[in-house]
Formats: sequence, structure tokens, C-alpha cells
Amino acid sequence: SGRSASGGSSGSGAAAGNASGSDAQIVESLVQRVISTSGLLDTEELCIRDGLCAWKIVVSIVCLNHDGNVEDAALLAAVSALEDTVLPGTVVGEDGKVCLASEGKERNQRRAGESVSLSCARPLKLRCIPVPLTIGMFDGKLMVDPCSQEEDLLEAVLTVVLTTQGAVVAVNKPGGAAFSPEDMAVCMRLGLGRATEMEPLITSNQTR
Repeated sequence: SGRSASGGSSGSGAAAGNASGSDAQIVESLVQRVISTSGLLDTEELCIRDGLCAWKIVVSIVCLNHDGNVEDAALLAAVSALEDTVLPGTVVGEDGKVCLASEGKERNQRRAGESVSLSCARPLKLRCIPVPLTIGMFDGKLMVDPCSQEEDLLEAVLTVVLTTQGAVVAVNKPGGAAFSPEDMAVCMRLGLGRATEMEPLITSNQTR
């Protein structure tokens, strides 16, 4: 059984519409790494019946307009989609077949003697909200969230992914000039500020 999250979906194949092939690979790698290493998902949440069946979540990301810093946008879209995901109610029959709850009720009425396991629809619970921030370096100065034109002029780029608790989930620096320890400390502070700013926006529409 599988379910796609709305808005950007989950588990992790990434398709980037307007991004180049190399950009799409970089985005996919970052999203997969953050989802798999951040502790974002408790895999027990995906269980339908122990030892028998579980949900598979697939995240699909479509880039409609690439004007720079697509990695941050893609990761935020993926996390937002997971935060918005609701796992449907299910019915598991004696034969191990899984049906959605509405279908299962009809099936159960037709086979009244069959033992079934029923679960209600429930939101997917996330352990944390990892938030990315990309910072470029130009002429020794730091530049937050660079656009496409700015990216072409940067001497180096650094992406940090943090939670509001200050946990560093990922740091990605694809070559370029070195960041000093002082610059790295500033980037981490900026990343924490972005996480504090973005988490309420990602979770604001949830009623869990």
C-alpha cells in the first residue's frame, strides 16, 4: 500500500522540472540524506500491522521555477508535505489483505465471519522539523538565500540544516573558498534563526 503526500510527496525520489540533471541529483541527495539521518520520521508510525504490512511514502518534488537556492525550497517542500500527510484508516483481513477503511467496512459486511484489524485515519507525526538555510560568500561577505544570478558570482556556498532545538542535521559545502570558524559560527546562528522563523509556518495549519 502507498500514499502520496500532497504538495510535494515522500520517501524520496525527486523530480526537478526546470532544474538541470545535476541540480536534480544534488536536490535528491540532500532531501534523502536529511529525511534518513535527521530522525524526522519514526518508522513505527508507518506500521499498519506488526510484521505484516506498512505504509510506503513517496516524495515527488517538481520545480516550477528555478531562480536559485532550489535545495532549500525543495527540502522545505518535502518537510511541509510530510507534516501535512494523513495516513488513511485501514482494515486488515485474516488473509493479510489491506483495504482502506471505507472499502474494508463493505468487505467486512460481505464476509461477516472474518476477523479484521481496523485502524483510523491519523496524521503522520514528525519528531522534528529540519529547516535549511543556504549562505553564499562573495568578496569575504556572507549572503543569505542567494538567487540564480547571485549564485553565479559566489566564491563558495554553504547549506546548513537545523532544528529549533539547535540540532545540526546536515552541513553541505560543495567546494569553493573556505569558511572561517567565525563565519561557520555565524552561519549556524543564522540557520537557527531561520529554523525558529520557519517551523511555525510549516506547522501552522496542523491540528494535531
